[in-house]
Amino acid sequence: MVEYQKNQSLLTSNQQLLADATKRSLITQLNSQFNSLPNSFSELKTNWIKYEPNFYWFQQQQPVFPPKPSNASSLWDSYWQDLTSSLKDEQPKASLNKLMQERVDNIKDMASALEANDQQSLRTLMQVFLSQKENFQLTAIEEIASSLMLLEVGKNKRWSQSLVDSILFQGFQSENIHIRSAFNLLIDNVNRFNREDTQAILNLIEGYAERVNLPLDRLRDYRRAILKSETSLHSLHCTQKLVIGQDRISKAYDAENCIVIPINLPQELKSLTSQLIQRGQLDPNDSINWNMSRLPESEQELTLTIDRPSWGLQETNQQWFMLIKVIILIILVSLSIYAVQAIQLEHQRKEHYIQLKEDFVNLVSHELKTPLASIRLMAETLDKRLTKKLDGKDYPKRIEREADRLWLMVDNILSFNRLQSEKMSINKTSISLKSLVDEVQESLPEDIIINNKISPDAEALVDKPLFSLVLLNLVSNAVKYNNHSQVELTFESSINNQGLNSILVSDNGIGIDKALWADIFEPFFQAHHKQKKGFGLGLALSLKVMQIHNGSLRILQSKTLSEADASIGKINNLNNTVPYTTGTQWELTFQ
Repeated sequence: MVEYQKNQSLLTSNQQLLADATKRSLITQLNSQFNSLPNSFSELKTNWIKYEPNFYWFQQQQPVFPPKPSNASSLWDSYWQDLTSSLKDEQPKASLNKLMQERVDNIKDMASALEANDQQSLRTLMQVFLSQKENFQLTAIEEIASSLMLLEVGKNKRWSQSLVDSILFQGFQSENIHIRSAFNLLIDNVNRFNREDTQAILNLIEGYAERVNLPLDRLRDYRRAILKSETSLHSLHCTQKLVIGQDRISKAYDAENCIVIPINLPQELKSLTSQLIQRGQLDPNDSINWNMSRLPESEQELTLTIDRPSWGLQETNQQWFMLIKVIILIILVSLSIYAVQAIQLEHQRKEHYIQLKEDFVNLVSHELKTPLASIRLMAETLDKRLTKKLDGKDYPKRIEREADRLWLMVDNILSFNRLQSEKMSINKTSISLKSLVDEVQESLPEDIIINNKISPDAEALVDKPLFSLVLLNLVSNAVKYNNHSQVELTFESSINNQGLNSILVSDNGIGIDKALWADIFEPFFQAHHKQKKGFGLGLALSLKVMQIHNGSLRILQSKTLSEADASIGKINNLNNTVPYTTGTQWELTFQ
């Protein structure tokens, strides 16, 4: 329980750490949106033309950028009508001051030069016009109006694009001249015009710019920003360094200056989630939740939370872990009981093993005594008959057969023991299997018939003595378990494109029940207890020999006495069948 509580505390700490890291990432992401904006009001006043009007500057909670028109009476319409009509009148307008009248007269002269296509006079008059604007600055409305009047008189003759751009947007800048454009003058002094006047001036500027195909995006952006309704702030905005609202964020530079930008908060959260997933801080199924109803909030009070399914899974896993620990404890107790029982069983197994050793010693003693007794008896009988000069009959052959059986039993015991202890060295050589079978046949009694059908081309890389022992054990097995007057075996080979594949050995023994096919390869196992001869090591040894040659030994098919009258079936999709009434077919496979 203490460990569970510690894990729960650790999980809560991890949740808080991730939430804090996410908040810091969000604040960094939101702060980055201010990087391309002015850092002070003086920078904004000097370089406002460089910035898109997509933010708001507040001073003492009042908007100062984008500038807004005033509520003053309309001045522009009547003033513009007086100016345009003065171009046609010979007499000066009483409503114009002297400096403005001089500009109007100069513009009239330029109109005449345009009509006469007098380029020299036009250049001179333009220099005079620029000099007047540089040296005798008038009010904002007069400066804007004089610039637009110049474009008005040339609208049919089409001023050059560069000239129109300089007058409307770029101004005239050189070492000796610094003349502001009509658009700059309007934006800097928009608070001196009302909404209608501002709209009218912007429409004129846009019309002149369109005639010479000047870009209008910046002008239209500023028109929308200037003529848009004033932006109201929540009381929390601009009171702290960073305040986040549902649709805008504010950043306070000092006690008086604050900048506000619009945001799409759900989109920002989606973008932040993607970034954190890419950095591995969040999983693909995680999400960031924010109680929007509590906004705006300062950066210190952000209430965002992390929805991470893996945390719920982790808590569930901890509960399961506790349960598993209890189960493991129960299992350990059970295992302890089982271990005690296993020790008891091991003790019993050792006792059984000791008994098996005693039985094996008794078996060896009995099995070795039998052929030795036979040899002794037949030797004594043979000696007596020879002393009396009687015929020795078949006693020498019988003595030889019993000696061979004794030799095979001893050889099986020694070879099996060496193979089991892995102390026996293997010396593989390429031999002719047909010749090897012939050699085995020569060592057998004449009443054992061997049909050697192995191909003369069949060769194998084997340890000759060990492989000979395998063949002798198969012959011995056929001899021991046989009820025919003559023992008969057939040896055949199977060769494919890669060379020798297998050897088939068929005998005419009594057959082996299919239920015993796997058991007969176990050490000391004997399938037919009534005809038991030997130790039951021959087949176990033969399988071991084939395995160390990377081969195998198995029963392919077998017919017992009870199956003798049944039809011969095809086993394992092979066409080979046992060629005798009863018997077993063995397959020795090579790789």
